[in-house]
Amino acid sequence: MSLNAQKTREFSPNVLRRIKLRTRLFVTFLIISLVPVITIGIFSYHAYTQSMNEKVKQAALQSIELLNNNMSTLLGIYSDYIGSISVSDTVQNGVASVNKGHPLTSGIVSGISEMIVTIPFQSTHLKNIRVVSNDRTVIYDLGYDDITPQRFNELLDNIEAASPQDSLQYIHTYRANDKIVIGRKIYDMHHTSTPLGYIMLYIDESQLSRYIFTDVSFGEGSNFLLIDAAGNVVSSQNAELLGEDLADDPIFQQITAHRQAGENNFYVS
Repeated sequence: MSLNAQKTREFSPNVLRRIKLRTRLFVTFLIISLVPVITIGIFSYHAYTQSMNEKVKQAALQSIELLNNNMSTLLGIYSDYIGSISVSDTVQNGVASVNKGHPLTSGIVSGISEMIVTIPFQSTHLKNIRVVSNDRTVIYDLGYDDITPQRFNELLDNIEAASPQDSLQYIHTYRANDKIVIGRKIYDMHHTSTPLGYIMLYIDESQLSRYIFTDVSFGEGSNFLLIDAAGNVVSSQNAELLGEDLADDPIFQQITAHRQAGENNFYVS
């Protein structure tokens, strides 16, 4: 045994003997009293934190599910409206006529206009209806506002890609209006594999977002987004994000990965 080790062993008991017995008993009492309290406190803190995180998660999921139900119900109404227009004889015959090379006549346009009036539908969100032929000729247009030809063709490309499902897209018009476009391919009622054209509804995004996202918040800095499968922001509480491409955003990439794995929610820091 080295000299230093021997001195250490001799030194420790001497130091303890120099401390008064009352002090030693007091320190021992503190250790015996505080260690359980600290242990229980740490355990309680972790249990409380886990419980609060779970409650926040459940509240978030319930809010998102409620928003999803409201959004699905509202979009379902527009989808049914699109279906009623696209299967009508007036639209079917008018689009088929143009596809065969016949000129677009005022009779076709007025016929579609009169037919649309007969379909019961009331919404302050609906701003425009467009019916388009296979060669992308606009047969019917309610609107007073428009987008660039390039953006218009992009809409039709995305409708084509989404078919037979409806597509949901964001546009910013010439008059600086933000709109959501619900689009669908029109098929021949008697030959369901034969495409006739496209139909699109233009909806006011600001009114829709107020209707869906109003009074929903998780505190300062929170934001609800409606994003399509490609990562484009279709609707948002923060209007500055409208139309943004979030495909490369790490959170969106995690959403995509978890969705492919069949998981509907996950934690992220």
